[in-house]
Amino acid sequence: MVRCLFAALILAPLAMHEVGRKGTPSRRFVLGAAVAGALLGVDFMLASQSLLLVGAGVSSVLLNTQIVAFPLLARCLQGQRVTRAFLISAPMVLIGVALVGGLGQSGRTASLPITGVLMGGAAGVAYAAYLYVSRQGSSDAPGHAITGLLIARWRQQRPGRVC
Repeated sequence: MVRCLFAALILAPLAMHEVGRKGTPSRRFVLGAAVAGALLGVDFMLASQSLLLVGAGVSSVLLNTQIVAFPLLARCLQGQRVTRAFLISAPMVLIGVALVGGLGQSGRTASLPITGVLMGGAAGVAYAAYLYVSRQGSSDAPGHAITGLLIARWRQQRPGRVC
């Protein structure tokens, strides 16, 4: 929480300057930045729980499901084409994540391995969704990078509130 306050102290004046130069961003942009912040908050919560349940090494690998999730989101939501290289490598990435997550292991290495693995994978998907929504927002209001970041950081701290 304190880190976010420090970030806001730096970002707020920069965002005010940006709004002064570029104008007020659209309502759609503000809503998108708020949704992105909520998704980032979900990512942080799931990632920290995964870290506690399966450990730092496994958790950090599980978070990389974002590499597969982001192109799939773009494909499903916008119809963007995925490359042949992605189609070949995605199953290998997922198999690697499953193996690192403990698929096929008989011994338990952490307190709740299945829950931690699922939370780590979900955190990667939440982060991919954050990146996707952020990318959409940047095209809605070009030149408002700082403003969107400040809104996303504010929203991330209040994931239970409605905008």
